Formats: sequence, C-alpha cells, structure tokens
Amino acid sequence: MKDFFYRYIIKMKYAYLSLVLASTTFDLLSIKTPVGNLKLAYLFCLPFIRLVTFNYLVRYFHANKVMIFFLATSLSITILNSYDLISSLKWLTLLVANLYLFIILFSYFNKNGLEQTTFENTAILLCLPGIIQWLCIQLNLTIPFLSQTHGFFYRINGLSYYSNFFTVAISLFLPFILFKKKLTNHTMITLFLSFFMIIQSTSRTGILLLTFLIFIKLLTNSYISKNKLKILAILTLSVFSGLIIPEKTLNNSNKSGLDKISFFANELKLTPATSPLERTYIATQGLKVFADFPLFGVGPLAYENFILKLDSKSIEKYYSKSLRKSLYWHHENIWIELLACNGAIFSIIFLLFIICNITKNIFRNPLSYAASVSLLTYYFLAGQFVQNVLYPPVFVIWAILGYSITHENNYHHSDI
Repeated sequence: MKDFFYRYIIKMKYAYLSLVLASTTFDLLSIKTPVGNLKLAYLFCLPFIRLVTFNYLVRYFHANKVMIFFLATSLSITILNSYDLISSLKWLTLLVANLYLFIILFSYFNKNGLEQTTFENTAILLCLPGIIQWLCIQLNLTIPFLSQTHGFFYRINGLSYYSNFFTVAISLFLPFILFKKKLTNHTMITLFLSFFMIIQSTSRTGILLLTFLIFIKLLTNSYISKNKLKILAILTLSVFSGLIIPEKTLNNSNKSGLDKISFFANELKLTPATSPLERTYIATQGLKVFADFPLFGVGPLAYENFILKLDSKSIEKYYSKSLRKSLYWHHENIWIELLACNGAIFSIIFLLFIICNITKNIFRNPLSYAASVSLLTYYFLAGQFVQNVLYPPVFVIWAILGYSITHENNYHHSDI
C-alpha cells in the first residue's frame, strides 16, 4: 500500500509539488496569525516518511544517547512544572514537528542526493521575496509582502515578519556557497543577491553574520586564492551598490544608502530608545527569572504567562530598567530563553549536544564543514540576538549535516 501511494505521488509530482509550495507559502504568510505554527507543508510531506531509515537515526544519535536521555528527562520535568502547561505542550509539539522536518529532509536527501546548485537555488528562493520588495519600494509600487519599517526607512524582510529572521535564514545557507571550491557565474550571482539583501535589510545581526562568514572564508587557507578575491569583489560591489542607489523612504523622499546605514549604525550606541540597550534590559530580566528557577525554569513557552501573572511585589523584584516602563514578556537571546524557560540542566546538556556534534563532524568532509559552520554561526552568534530556538531552517542544516555523515565518501573530493 505504501509503495502504491508513493508511486502515485511521483506520477502526480507536479500537482503534488504545487500543493507543497502552496502550503509552504501559507505557512510563511501566516506566521503572525493564530494558525502561524500550523505548518501544513509538513503534512503534505508525509509520503517521504516511507524513505526514512530509522537505523540512521539510531547511528546518528548513538554517541549522544546519554545526552538525549537527560534532555528528554529534564524537558519532561520542566513541562510538568510549567507555569503554563498548554503553552509548554505547544512548544513540545513544535519541537516534534521540527524533528519530523529533520527526518523528512534527511530521507529525501538520502533518496535523491544534493545537486550542485541546491544551495544557490535555495538562497535565491529566500532572497526573491526581498528582491521583489526592494524593487517595489524603488519603483513606488504597492509592496506585495508586509515590509518592516524603522524611522522613515523600509527594512527588507522577505516573507518573514522580522528582518533578522530573513537575514539569518540567508546566512544559514551562505557557508555552503562560500566554501565551494569552484565559483560559477550562478554562484557569484547568488552571492551578490544574498549580500545585497542582507545589506538592504539593515539587519545588524545579518551584517554581523555576513562579516563573520567572510572572515572565516578568508582564514580557510593561508594564501589569498582567486575565489577569495572574487568573493571580496562581490562583497565590495554589493556594498557599493547599496551606498550609491537612492533609497525610497516612507514619505517618498530619496535618501542615499549611506544615510540609511548611518541611521541604523547610530542606534548601536547604548543611548535611550536603542535596540542594543533594550536587549540588555531584556537579558537582565531573563537572568533574574532564571536565578529564581535555576534547575527547570518556568516552562517552555510559559515565560509570557509567568510574567503576566506576577503580583506587584514580584514585578518590582524582576523590574530593573525597561524602555517600555514594564516587564518584557519575550526574549532576544536563545540561551537566556533556554535558561529562563527550560532551566540549567536542559540548557547545559543541549549546549554539550551541539558542541559535540559540531566538533566531531566539522572536518569530516567539505559538506559537513559548511553545515558545522552554519550551526556554529546560528547557535553562538545569531542566537545572541534572536529568540527562536525552534527555527525550522536550522533543522534543515541538521539534516544536511546528517546526510553528509552518512555519505561521507561522496563528499571528500566534491566541490562543496
């Protein structure tokens, strides 16, 4: 029955792929709605579960079986002690959904492999909504996707409601393109579009990630190769283009790219009403909550409910400074989020799990190197400025890392 169903799906592949594309688009556009975490696309990927080799999962996690046992145990305890059990169960559901995504993607890669242009095409698809936004702004047309704004300036955010998530998603796939041995014209165009979109988003997190990845690329060998010079030339061209092309503002005036960059760079100063200052207040509050609930936290996704139900004495205890004159109910750092919501036991084991997997696999082959750099960049750099531990694209990278390990011999002498 499974084989018949799978053959039927393959026969109807174009209709099936259209359905997956439509459901994925719905998921992306509904992020900020009550059905934003429904992830219909997962359901339509069910036929791929036939391809899953659970022996692989046993092998992949075998070295971490003790960690996984304690992760599951500590997570169970923190959920049972949660200040908002329904929200914590929702968090667990999202975790399972993303692990399911990891399984689906691995099984798909295991069956079909990775094409040479896979990562370029992925990056272009991520950039495309942002490119459309930017062109509509420049041509004074109606913007088809909800663009983020700050001051008088637009912030390019693609299909994401937050420019940081847009640039983080692009940055997750950049290592697979940057560390290729051969740079084709397709690759160079992809790099230019990716660099240009990150700059146009004016996401300081995205620009920091881009700087870090370029720096790692330059350190890859002891000499400056043609590839490195080409990448530096592409980066220079994208920055120069962003500076000289006039920028449309909310009041329909023209500002230079330098004006826009100066505006956002000025907010890096720790002065009132700046994003960095607010993040320090949010972090301080989160650490205070963690100090009172050090072992198991207040419960995953229960932080908001915990803050909203505090009495006046507790509010005074956790409040130090705030730009909003009240307590914050969200996080801006995934590690403080884990500590406050899941406690030290889960967070430490989770940290060890990530470090062990990255250090063990980073130099196995070119593909695992790119995947490890991507995970390293997310958890230890982007994670200091974003607040989404269960970010679905990260599970895509875990799947690619798993695939690179099981097909190690195929990637020792590949271009990626």
